[in-house]
Amino acid sequence: MYEKKYLLKENTLKVFYVSRFWRILPVFYAVTIFAILINFLCHIPVIGEVQKLGFGQKCLLYFSNVFLFGYNFLRYRILVPAWSLDIEMQFYLIFPFLYFLTRKSVTRLTLVLGITVVSYGALLVLFEGHYHNKTLLSYLFLFIAGMYSYQTKVKFNNLVQYSSLLLFLIIVAVNMVVPSMRNLSRDSNTQYYHILSLVLTIAAYPMVINSVHKPSDNKDRILGDLSFLVYLIHAVWLIVYELLIGLNYTKYTTIPLIAGFIAVTVITSYILYKLVDRPSELARQKWVKGQL
Repeated sequence: MYEKKYLLKENTLKVFYVSRFWRILPVFYAVTIFAILINFLCHIPVIGEVQKLGFGQKCLLYFSNVFLFGYNFLRYRILVPAWSLDIEMQFYLIFPFLYFLTRKSVTRLTLVLGITVVSYGALLVLFEGHYHNKTLLSYLFLFIAGMYSYQTKVKFNNLVQYSSLLLFLIIVAVNMVVPSMRNLSRDSNTQYYHILSLVLTIAAYPMVINSVHKPSDNKDRILGDLSFLVYLIHAVWLIVYELLIGLNYTKYTTIPLIAGFIAVTVITSYILYKLVDRPSELARQKWVKGQL
């Protein structure tokens, strides 16, 4: 997008940053308000949780709920999955520099990847594993891999693509079936969790990269937009689901609750897509096209 759309504009950086904020923030605001409402209806004291925070954390809470930066450092998050949006916004801050640095040479891209690895290692030592996963440096190598794949036009044959997908599914299945592995894979504080995440990312890479080369139709774009909403909203309905499970947990009620959880997540996502995301996206696209 940056190369084929934003670079054609006279005020490249202005259009790029306004467009990125515009794409993410309206949906973030809408789902945050929805999350506060659900917490209120479930008698979860949002205000009480905020009052427990120190002055610095309160300031960060207000700032990050407006601009997203620093959301991953919050001790209390109204919308838990939004931590990844903070990482995304951090990436946008340095993306124009990375693009300029790597646009003419794969060697430069390799240099940036090396700097990323070294920086990540230094961060691990500096913070002893406490805060390294809250910054862009922990994930920068993934963004770099995406840039490298685009610039070198990486594409995998069907054998590699489907073999890696099969490997991905087998790893997930094994970790779901074996009790000890299932427990470790759910605990984000374990080294096993982080290694598993990296292995699954590598296994998914060929399928993800190949999918970029396939043209999108309207249905595909709608599903892509909905996935953003589902990702955020599922955490809101999870509050209700866990509350109901805690009140009335039996093997006969779990499956209907799971089905209901999936249904309301999809329905709510579609409603917000029609009422908030789609109108905002159309306005954003019109504004970008209107810029010289």
